[in-house]
Amino acid sequence: MAGKDLSYYRSQEYTVQLELDREDGSYFARVKELSGCMTCGSTLSEAVRNIEEAKEAWLETALSLGIPIPEPVRPVKTFADSIFKTAMAAFERALAGTEQESDCGSTDDCLPELPESDYSLAA
Repeated sequence: MAGKDLSYYRSQEYTVQLELDREDGSYFARVKELSGCMTCGSTLSEAVRNIEEAKEAWLETALSLGIPIPEPVRPVKTFADSIFKTAMAAFERALAGTEQESDCGSTDDCLPELPESDYSLAA
């Protein structure tokens, strides 16, 4: 772990898991690799924003206390992951009211750039 600072860990792609609470419509979020790093939000975008802040605080605290920080799990990327991320991007645009029609075919050129972290949504 020598030489790894906050900038290093910020650049890593940790797995963020999001779960919808069907009773109240809120979202629970956690970083899979960082034990106890979790939060919630009343909307999907709020939960994503909150988990990024929680991850930052978790990493800062671990570094200051000398707690070992696990490396992110590197999942195997599949075509299904690309489809899911494309659907999530469309969902987030729709929530923000910015949904636009696309004239893309089924080529890789039409897939959005992937975010720094891997997000998964469980219902």
